[in-house]
Amino acid sequence: MQKGFTAIETLIVVAILALISSGIFLSFRTATTRDTLEKSSQNALSVFSKARFDAINGKDGVPYGVRIASSTLTIFSGTSYSAGSAGNSVTDLGAVTIDQVSLSGGGYDVPFSLLTGTTSKTGTFRMTSAASTTKTFTIYKTGVVEVQ
Repeated sequence: MQKGFTAIETLIVVAILALISSGIFLSFRTATTRDTLEKSSQNALSVFSKARFDAINGKDGVPYGVRIASSTLTIFSGTSYSAGSAGNSVTDLGAVTIDQVSLSGGGYDVPFSLLTGTTSKTGTFRMTSAASTTKTFTIYKTGVVEVQ
């Protein structure tokens, strides 16, 4: 009677383990990518909320706004964005990209009116993860930003 495993039996077990491992890895990677997009979306909403809140509260007596870039959002004070301004607050959104920015009147700035928090720059933009999953943001005249 023969004892032990043959080379073919060992190869079959190794192949099965490799398939199971790759399935687990892909599931983990997909979940991580989804979490990254969700966290970045929440960060983006927080940035818009903070800028609007500062404008409504009349912080420093000036309006505030948000500059939309490919992977960052920048809170700026005043009626328009000025690169390198000491008052700018840049938020890096991580491993996502922002594209398809479509604001009324064009551009990439969303200024919020002092004391009312409204904006004339209504529109949408899209956030995309490395796995090509997307979220679309809508900016309303009231200054409220919603994500879908």
